[in-house]
Amino acid sequence: METKCSIETKVLSVSEKIIEDLVDGISFQDFEAQLKKELDQLGVDLLKDLLESLDQQLRNSSTRKQAWTIVRKNDSKEILTPFGLLSYTRSYFQHQESKEYCYL
Repeated sequence: METKCSIETKVLSVSEKIIEDLVDGISFQDFEAQLKKELDQLGVDLLKDLLESLDQQLRNSSTRKQAWTIVRKNDSKEILTPFGLLSYTRSYFQHQESKEYCYL
């Protein structure tokens, strides 16, 4: 999973952008729109980091290695979230006995 420091860096970056907008004296409506845009992007970034971190944990899992083989890494996927379109990568697996394929 992403480090606490990296998450804090992203939050601080959004905070700095918000402060810059306030200092620039933008209208309240423009400020609201910019704030929503920045926070939505932060949400997408955090979800992407979470999903890709979970996929990495699956790839490294000794339990997974006993039953599932990695067929492909870094398949591109997209989902629509409340924050916007999220593009991320994940791994595709095959069960060693049943030969079933799936994204775990």
